[in-house]
Amino acid sequence: MAVLKFNGYNVDELTYIKKTEKEFGDHLDTISPLVKVELKVDEENGKGVVSLDIRSRQEDNLPFNFSVIVIGKFSYSKKEDINEYGLEHLLQYNAVAILYPYARSLVSNLTSSSNEFPGLILPTVNVAELLSDDSESKPKS
Repeated sequence: MAVLKFNGYNVDELTYIKKTEKEFGDHLDTISPLVKVELKVDEENGKGVVSLDIRSRQEDNLPFNFSVIVIGKFSYSKKEDINEYGLEHLLQYNAVAILYPYARSLVSNLTSSSNEFPGLILPTVNVAELLSDDSESKPKS
């Protein structure tokens, strides 16, 4: 077994709200989505749950608001953790890196389906930088 095993994800929320023309400009700016991470760690049983919440910011010049919350389930093998990172550390970084592409794809598919605006492709991210740069993006245990 791997140190951290991904046991799948569920979509907890997926929202698209079109803005009126007065609420956005005539072009799409580079966006910086708001990312929140919450962890539920069960060290004793080697289980973890990660909630990844990504949403548009008001200051982003988008013709719509979006939000997605993806919940990932993980198993941890302490005996395989030869570097002794621990479950919480692995969930903070590795699990978020595993879940982000799923959330990214959901946002792209959702915004493309509006058939009015181009689909939004969230930027790729360096998870370590993302979690250290923005206090709202820091994991909450």
